[in-house]
Amino acid sequence: MEPCGIDLKSYLADPRTNAEAQRKIYQANPYLANISQDLLNQRYRELRRNISTLVGPERDNGPVESVLSSWYWLRKLVHTEEEYSRRQVPAPPFTLPFDAHLLQIKPPVSPPFPNKCNFLVRYGKASWLNDMLQSGRVRVKPAAQYADDGMNDARRDDEINYHWFQNANRVRVSTPDGRRLYPVGDVRHTSSLSGGYYTLCTSSECDLTLFPAFDADACLIIHDVETFSKRLEAAFAPFIQSLLFVHVPVEYSDPYEWGPKSVHLPGVTKHFRYAYQKEYRFLWLPRISAPPLVEVEAFVGSMSGIARLYSFEELSIRR
Repeated sequence: MEPCGIDLKSYLADPRTNAEAQRKIYQANPYLANISQDLLNQRYRELRRNISTLVGPERDNGPVESVLSSWYWLRKLVHTEEEYSRRQVPAPPFTLPFDAHLLQIKPPVSPPFPNKCNFLVRYGKASWLNDMLQSGRVRVKPAAQYADDGMNDARRDDEINYHWFQNANRVRVSTPDGRRLYPVGDVRHTSSLSGGYYTLCTSSECDLTLFPAFDADACLIIHDVETFSKRLEAAFAPFIQSLLFVHVPVEYSDPYEWGPKSVHLPGVTKHFRYAYQKEYRFLWLPRISAPPLVEVEAFVGSMSGIARLYSFEELSIRR
């Protein structure tokens, strides 16, 4: 048994992974050929982290193209390992960033299938979450704040810009007078929401491995998502003059391999390194063009009828 909580070798040998065919597919399109060794090593560790909680029987029925499927992550791992073979260097060692026993603990609630979003989980400090439960105090942040160096690895990201890459051999670039240019390496594309937005982040699953990721000692499980969403929209309406209020599960995407239907929209799309968070987020897109700069608080009323608070300590001893 691998330290990730599953028998990874058996999964890789499973005909549904189709490892040999996936190696040949990657050899025909080595989309990682131009990234640095450091980025390749980072990608490998991110994949192993995701595999620890995103591969398992409850995800075995999804199509290989979907990040909700075990086979998507195994395919990505085979491709990445093939790039190591192409470079003739070994993959780096991997250690779980949490105690492996957390993978064996049954959470108090689970979705009937991935991304069902029939409940939401907010991770954080017990004192703040208890206040949220009792008084309904909710704080939302400007998306730009998540790029702050003070954020930990699980929270820090450029939420205003989404970057994805394309091998230069697959891009046609011309000057205004029609002369062909031949870029070298990968061409970076960027999609931006320069006006910014506000966001509140939750997760669509109760996963004990997310407590250490978010430096949390408690979680608030919200059982009535519809009621909570309506209260949020009404409570913040006087403070955020939003053009659009939406709440959606995050789309996770591989910036180096993407298809014609891939979404590249900041706020909705994130690098697949964050997929283990299974994020569901609320977004307020402001009417004004100036980016929001400060956090905003509002009260949604007592949540005791639609949510329950759990401490990490009580959940970590469940069987």
